[in-house]
Amino acid sequence: MDRLAREQDAGDVIVSLSGGEPLLVTNRQPVTKILDMAAQRKWCVSFLTNGTQVHHFFDVLQQFQESVHHLQVTVDGPAEIHNQWRVQANGDGTFDVIAGNISSMLALGLRVGVRVNVGPANVRGLPDLFRVFDERGWVVYPSFVCQVSPVSDHQNTGSVSNYQAEFKLLEQLYAIFPDWEKRRDRYHVVLGREMERRINLFRRVLYKGEVRPHPFTPGMTSCGSGSGRCVALGADGMIYPCPETVGQPQYAIGRFDPEFTLDRPAWSRWLVDIASAPKCTKCNLAPICGTGCTFQGICTGSLDSFEPCCNYAQETVRTFLELNRDRLIRLAEA
Repeated sequence: MDRLAREQDAGDVIVSLSGGEPLLVTNRQPVTKILDMAAQRKWCVSFLTNGTQVHHFFDVLQQFQESVHHLQVTVDGPAEIHNQWRVQANGDGTFDVIAGNISSMLALGLRVGVRVNVGPANVRGLPDLFRVFDERGWVVYPSFVCQVSPVSDHQNTGSVSNYQAEFKLLEQLYAIFPDWEKRRDRYHVVLGREMERRINLFRRVLYKGEVRPHPFTPGMTSCGSGSGRCVALGADGMIYPCPETVGQPQYAIGRFDPEFTLDRPAWSRWLVDIASAPKCTKCNLAPICGTGCTFQGICTGSLDSFEPCCNYAQETVRTFLELNRDRLIRLAEA
């Protein structure tokens, strides 16, 4: 990791621990060591966790609080939905344990993101879930954020449960919440990365001064894997260009164990942007969309012939503008 950071001239480094589940109680020793080594380098550490055993790490997280970037906890909806999908070995639901741990983490001053992977099967649960945010007082913490992300199918399998196109999610959110854009602010909601990039600029113009703008930076690529800013180290000792490729050695770009090797030609095939992808050079949304998900593009074409996967970018923007038609007309007439 030191070598990769030096070679990429990385000023700010975030180490993201995911799994499986990184915050199992049996992982206290390695997690503590990782936090210690990150603190020595002034790096930050983030965690993607199911939140069921994080209470065993409260003392460690406090000890290295300056190095803890955030903890992202997956919640699938209110208790009646979440407990059908995420259960303990004895069959009990996990919602109350997770919610209690989120409350404790926020009280400790930690940054917590609740990620809700949303599709047709659970989108209707969002109003009840937001009520939980109110009841437990999470919305009073500036360190709390909720990411509502559409369930993805980045490998183009066509068989991912609860998947739907992201513009369909926009339609559902506006139907469920007539005041959706203001409701987003109250519950600290950001949308999935691709959705947010595609509509954020329009949202800032249409709702200027009425809602809290989210950070938006147009760029040549929308994905850290496509720009070389993100690599993943797998438990198999291999280096991957994208977290979603871990465990699929055909996508590996090197090894870190037993010794460091890097296949630069293999890595270079992942480094694409809107200037190098012919399809993007002809697209009017390219600067706000980037190339979409690099992995999905590679699964659409091949490692040797990258074809950006637009993932309904045009439909998403058109849907957002249509849902805000009256506001857009008033702005045009002003």
